[in-house]
Amino acid sequence: MRVVILLAIILTITVIVAPMAVTLTPNQAMRLEAVKTSLINNKPTGLMAYTGPTWAVAGYYCLHGMMDSGWSIMLNAYLSNAYIIQDIIGSVTPVPLPIFANYITNIWLINNTGAHLVHVRQFPYAFACGWLVIRIVNGTAFIGFSIDGRHVIWFDNYHVGNGSIILASIVLGGPGDGSTAIINNGVTIPLALYYWRNDSWHPVTAPTLVDDNIEETVNNAWDSVSANCSGIITWPTPVGYTLCPSPPSFEG
Repeated sequence: MRVVILLAIILTITVIVAPMAVTLTPNQAMRLEAVKTSLINNKPTGLMAYTGPTWAVAGYYCLHGMMDSGWSIMLNAYLSNAYIIQDIIGSVTPVPLPIFANYITNIWLINNTGAHLVHVRQFPYAFACGWLVIRIVNGTAFIGFSIDGRHVIWFDNYHVGNGSIILASIVLGGPGDGSTAIINNGVTIPLALYYWRNDSWHPVTAPTLVDDNIEETVNNAWDSVSANCSGIITWPTPVGYTLCPSPPSFEG
């Protein structure tokens, strides 16, 4: 009986979420030439760039394919006063999306091994594509996500003082505690970074491939980045382009 009930819940969730799927991938995605492609082993992979000073960053992700282990996608904002804010979506098991994943907040101090805040918000489903968003207002960081690029669900906040965001990254890694995401099957994961300035969103420029400050890693992946906006993670073969989504319409 419990199995039947669980299957009914899963089917109900899938039916509810399925009509929303068309809104999760941006209608317009510019294809950009990759300026660098590297094979990444046992490191976090994605893109990292200077943004600042800014008060908001938004990171786009879209998962195609299945991991062989737990995983997480992390939007990391580095503040001028040494705080690090992490906005994370992840799963401890390689369950198929859109079922069961966590949205997690971590607040750290650079060179400090202790976390000031660790909050886990478990949702009955996770969205294969969307935006992770961090915004600072009057010294308080608000952490959230958007599934449509128009509205943000703010699920956490923390007082971080007068620091502004000066650096950001969005990376793929294991589900936590320095773990590794295992990729053996075919995956394609476009990523993008935007920052807020002068009342509009701007794509980052000159991104790099790896954020060495992050302990969570992948066993292997090809990572390509463009001169601005976006990167793409693939396995088992690399690609020579990235996909830059249109900026979100919510405000920073």
